[in-house]
Amino acid sequence: MTPADPAGPGRAAKAREKRVITRPDQLSKVTAMFRIPRDIHSELTGEARATTSDLTTYVNRLFDSFLHYFSLPSIVVETLERDRAELGFKRFEYYQYILFRRYEAVARHGPAFDKGQKGK
Repeated sequence: MTPADPAGPGRAAKAREKRVITRPDQLSKVTAMFRIPRDIHSELTGEARATTSDLTTYVNRLFDSFLHYFSLPSIVVETLERDRAELGFKRFEYYQYILFRRYEAVARHGPAFDKGQKGK
């Protein structure tokens, strides 16, 4: 139980009513707090700086990219999702699988073997 507001009941409700939303995106965002190891934080901060982003923008981009296949066209995403489902992988496992398959191709053909191919 919280102590009574000396200014009277309903003061907090009135303050909430007076709040002005200055940016439409404020309505769809939440603040999430979580702990990460210092070395990961340092690496993320360095990556963000290298892309001239602040850490929040960079982490949001990472999360969005991870969840939505890096903004690939929907036809590609649908195909990858079917593949993932057929393989029985969760998203993280599927990304590991894709990266490992790329490793196999690089080990077989050498780094950047497909760099000069048209359409890449």
